[in-house]
Amino acid sequence: MKKAIVILVAFAAAVAFLAYRYDPGVKRAIAINAMDVLHSDYAELREHGSYPVLSGPSAVRVYSFTNNYIIGGTNYQCVLAADVPRFVDRGFFAITTNEVFIWIDHVHGPMALLSSGFPPPSPPGL
Repeated sequence: MKKAIVILVAFAAAVAFLAYRYDPGVKRAIAINAMDVLHSDYAELREHGSYPVLSGPSAVRVYSFTNNYIIGGTNYQCVLAADVPRFVDRGFFAITTNEVFIWIDHVHGPMALLSSGFPPPSPPGL
């Protein structure tokens, strides 16, 4: 009986360690998925004049968002934004008219996620 308890505790510790170790990778994958949904919905909006209410099996909620942000002296006009349930307490993603992703952090303010390729860099801490 003691041996089974020791094995069960060791297994639980290993699972907890792996969950902690791979959590940043999961967060990054969720962020990339959210930006991909946002990008494809923006492409739909440009091409057809509307975007889908639901974008596949994702839990990402996309909505119209037309705020302006000045980041580093550059003016960014947002078009759409996306709420991700896992990050809703920290902030949300937005896409601009020139397809730049912006992370709008509730505490630190907006941050442009500039990159020459896709996917763009993740916000700090994600």
